[in-house]
Amino acid sequence: MLIQETESFVFYLCPDYPMVPLASAIEVLSVFNEVLGYKKYDWMFASLDGKPVAAANLIASSVQLSLPELRKLLPTGKRPRSVMICSGIDVHLHANKSLFACLRECAGQKILVGGISTGTYLIASAGLLNGKHCVVHWEIMEKLRKEFPDLYILPDLYEIDGGFCTCA
Repeated sequence: MLIQETESFVFYLCPDYPMVPLASAIEVLSVFNEVLGYKKYDWMFASLDGKPVAAANLIASSVQLSLPELRKLLPTGKRPRSVMICSGIDVHLHANKSLFACLRECAGQKILVGGISTGTYLIASAGLLNGKHCVVHWEIMEKLRKEFPDLYILPDLYEIDGGFCTCA
């Protein structure tokens, strides 16, 4: 029997993240597993401190990792295939040096870094999207353009440019 390798995704949840885009991303992975007939993809949730995070609809999601725990996984064989940042309208409130360092470590280790909804803002704030094509939720598109003039912001639903995936 051929042993299938599982690919892990970590969804880093910022307070007040929109639940629908996160659920949509996870549902795609779940459907792929069902169609394939085995667990090809798995996922975990992370937060800054490892505590549950309330979505914009006030439903709290439990998490499996704190940001420091996620960073410890990066240089190991248990590192994720992708780290996706899920954030909402007040994304600027969740910018911090530890997250930026983590995102830079991911990019340096060829781990796909992604932004869901406004997560693109945090990736750009980490200095990782200069000269890249990206998308972001329409409500902060102009803010992103003003703060990061070196980005190529597209009016699309998603964009993949190198090791970065953004989804509006």
